[in-house]
Amino acid sequence: MPFRFLRAFLNQEKTVQQIADSYPVRAAAKTAVRAWWISRHKINNLEATKRLGIFKKVFNDEYQKALKK
Repeated sequence: MPFRFLRAFLNQEKTVQQIADSYPVRAAAKTAVRAWWISRHKINNLEATKRLGIFKKVFNDEYQKALKK
């Protein structure tokens, strides 16, 4: 029974809008997006990622040369 009430309560557009406009939800969303961007930036700047990209390029070039022979 409480779950039905909660589901009915959360299915109202006004309630969802009020929750979305609340400070804790906005702060959590900002924190999640910031963490995602920081992790993406760190992954893109890893030395291993750069070395892997160089390896992939060299491997692809050598493979294309071998196919032409």
